Amino acid sequence: MITFKKKIIKYFASFIVMSVFVLPIISSAVETPCDPSKELCNPTKFASIPELFEAILKIAAEIGSVFIVLGLIYSGFLFVTARGNEEELSKAKRAITYTVIGAVIVLGAWAFSVAIGNTINTITNTPTVNP
Repeated sequence: MITFKKKIIKYFASFIVMSVFVLPIISSAVETPCDPSKELCNPTKFASIPELFEAILKIAAEIGSVFIVLGLIYSGFLFVTARGNEEELSKAKRAITYTVIGAVIVLGAWAFSVAIGNTINTITNTPTVNP
């Protein structure tokens, strides 16, 4: 029964996070003069799929950055509360290791995508996009 409650709390928290971060993006679509009875209208503010992916990656990096900072604060808290206990110190070291690995993955993916996008833009002679 406890695991069922944890699952409900987990799904509810995911729903809240998605509502806070995704709904503003969806609702901020730019109104363009388009007649849906005559043509297929773009419901988003993005002109192309790469722009959409870039925006999603930028938002993921911003949200990930918040979680990275919170993870570092939590890891520091674990170090302070360990007070020399070897088991608690190993837990704190593991927490900070996973936080740093997560930071490298999140920020590295964003930097990698920007590098690839700028390389493609250079090859096709289109202006580079600075996030």
